[in-house]
Amino acid sequence: MEETGTESSSGGKLERFLVWFLIPFVFTAVLLGVLLSVFDYDVMKTVQRTLNKIPVVGEMIPLPKEDAESTPAAKGTEEDAVKTKTKEIEQLNSKVQELKTELDKADQTSAQKDKTILDLKQQKAELEDKELAKQDEEYDKKVRELASVYAKMMPSKAAQIIQNLSPQETILVLNAMKTDERVKVLEKMDPKKAADASIALKDLTSSQDQKIAALQDRLVLQQKPDSAQKKMTSAELSQTFASMDASKAAKVLTDMYGKNSGQVLTILREMDTSKRAALMGEIAGISKETAASITGNLVP
Repeated sequence: MEETGTESSSGGKLERFLVWFLIPFVFTAVLLGVLLSVFDYDVMKTVQRTLNKIPVVGEMIPLPKEDAESTPAAKGTEEDAVKTKTKEIEQLNSKVQELKTELDKADQTSAQKDKTILDLKQQKAELEDKELAKQDEEYDKKVRELASVYAKMMPSKAAQIIQNLSPQETILVLNAMKTDERVKVLEKMDPKKAADASIALKDLTSSQDQKIAALQDRLVLQQKPDSAQKKMTSAELSQTFASMDASKAAKVLTDMYGKNSGQVLTILREMDTSKRAALMGEIAGISKETAASITGNLVP
């Protein structure tokens, strides 16, 4: 009886296990598999992939056939992509190196051009210095020659000429003379001008500065009007008209009077009375109005 009860108890436990656990589990698994199959989901491949990733079990469970075939191809594609990228990087590095080489060459060319320009500027400066030195030498030579000419003249004559030069030119010429020659000329010069020249000679420090000052003096004198020179020019012009045929000279003066009456009056004033009278007669024959105007302006 006890054995029968024990067997009944064991049978009841097994029955409960089958009814409450195993059968529902199997039913659920089958139903889930059917549903996944209906929705085109491969359960076996998923299980295979999952088990293949487990360290120990994965050695016994292979990957699905499709995955096993696609894996080498995927690896090959990745390797090809890496090789392609590596090749592109090498090409870019090569291009960078070429550009760097070209840039270095351009820098060298630019540096060479800068050096050439600097050399040319230096050569130009040297030529200008040589030209200036040559001009200074020629100027000094001319001053010495001029001083030698004055030294050979009578001191009184030389003094008259020298003191008509500009103050700086006077100093320049006297400085180029020998001491005894300079003394003789200074003795014959105007005392005030001789004193000024002596003081300037004493204070003379640079011949170059003295030459520049002399040139500046000469420029100032050239810019000032020279009345004596103008008078001389007018006198020479008056003599020219006086020596011409009276009729021709009268015609020219009549034409000039309409443009520059002052010049015509100056020319006639410089003539002697007989020449002027002859010209006025010819001018009156050409134009009585012009002759009357000239006569009125000639009378003070």
